[in-house]
Parts: sequence; structure tokens; C-alpha cells
Amino acid sequence: MGYPSDPYRKPQEQPAFGPPPPDPYGRPPYAYPPPRRHSGLVLALAIGLPLLLLGGCATACVVLTAPGGGTNVSATSGPLDLAPPAERVPPPVQEPAEQPPEEPADEPADEPAEIGGEKAPLTGETGRTLTLKGMQEGSIVDVTVDQVFREVETTYPTIVPRSGNRLMAVQITLTNKSSLVYRDSPHMGASVVDSQDQEFEAGWEELANGRHFKGTLTLEPGDSGTGLVVFQVPEKAKVVTFKFGLDGGWAEQHGVWKLA
Repeated sequence: MGYPSDPYRKPQEQPAFGPPPPDPYGRPPYAYPPPRRHSGLVLALAIGLPLLLLGGCATACVVLTAPGGGTNVSATSGPLDLAPPAERVPPPVQEPAEQPPEEPADEPADEPAEIGGEKAPLTGETGRTLTLKGMQEGSIVDVTVDQVFREVETTYPTIVPRSGNRLMAVQITLTNKSSLVYRDSPHMGASVVDSQDQEFEAGWEELANGRHFKGTLTLEPGDSGTGLVVFQVPEKAKVVTFKFGLDGGWAEQHGVWKLA
């Protein structure tokens, strides 16, 4: 490759038109890149634009449904009637014919009603016999309040009630009405209540007036036993009620006697 004889010589001016003059250093002329063609973009627009127009037309034809489940109305069919449909009147309800109230069945006299989940006690008065049920299935005992002793004395003079108190006793008779052997400590299920609603439990004092129910009583089927249950109460207390329950008072059913 050759070099010009005078490198500082002013280059020859390029004419306004025509190919450029050769490079004085012998380099090839600059090749301009061919112009870009946008055929892909044109093809995408040619296909996508009609589809977009078709989708817009389909959206404009959406079917509207009137409130309340009325007839379907097209958006291009005219003005919409958006007035609410007429209120639906429900069919008349036929009430069942009134039936006469059922009369409650008569309960047996010896079966007490239940109060607050517990059976109400049987009630009586002095001399009255109440039939009570025990904890064991089939255990039935007739209980009779025979007599009330407002003041009694102990067998041993050295055993006296506390100061301001007195001893009283209630005589009861127990009869085993079941086919089971009845075994109990009657004084454990007995108590008395005064006019001030104070309750007093039975005591262990030995009495000179009669047999004392302070130990275990055993009755074969059909047998009976009579004895006294002693209580220590205030001297001025007016005892008005005697309470008794089988099985040491743990049986669900109780009897209440008004004392004469």
C-alpha cells in the first residue's frame, strides 16, 4: 500500500454530488447499512386491529338483565326499562286447625312432683303414714310419725343438754313394704325445724322414755320397728316440722310432717 508524496497537502474538496473521492490513505469507502423494513409491525397491525374492532363490537352487544329476574334486554335494542318489578305477594299461609289441649295424666298420689330438678317431699302431719323410696331399686318403707315429746330426760343424769337447750323426741314407726331387707340408721336421716326456720339434726343421747333409734335398724320384708329420735333444741324454740329420709337421708325422696 502506497502513501502520498505530500501528506500535508490540502485534500481535494469533495464535490456536492456523486461518489466520494478515494481515500488518500487507500482505505475502502464506508458502506452504509441497508434501510430497515418494518414488515413485522405492519403485519401485526393488519391482523390485530380488525380483531380489536370485532371485540369492541361484541362488548357493546352485552345482554343486560333487568332487576328481579325480568326479560333479557339487548343494549342495542332501545332504552332500558330499569323500573323495579312488581312486588310479589306470598301465598297465604294456612294455619293448622286448633286442637284441644291435652289434659295431663293423673299422677299417683304417692309420687311427688319435681321442683328444680329434685322431687318435692311428701307431706303429712302427726299420725300420718308416708310411703318413701330408698336408694336401692325396689326399696319401699312406710314411715309413720306416732307421737311428739316436747321435753325428755336422759337415762344418765350426768348427761344433760347444753345450757339454754332442752331435749325433745319424735316417735316413729318404720315398716318394710318391699321384698328386700331394709338396713338403716334412722336417726341419721331425721331432723326438726322450728318456727324461725332453724333446722336441728338428731343426737345420740340415751333416753329414759323408750327405745332410741340411734344405732343400725334391720327390717326383714314385712317387719316393723318403732323407736324415738332425740333432738337438742333451744328451750324457747317452737318446733313445728319433722323431716325424714331413708338411707341416712341420702335417698332422693323425703317426707315432711307437721307436728301437732
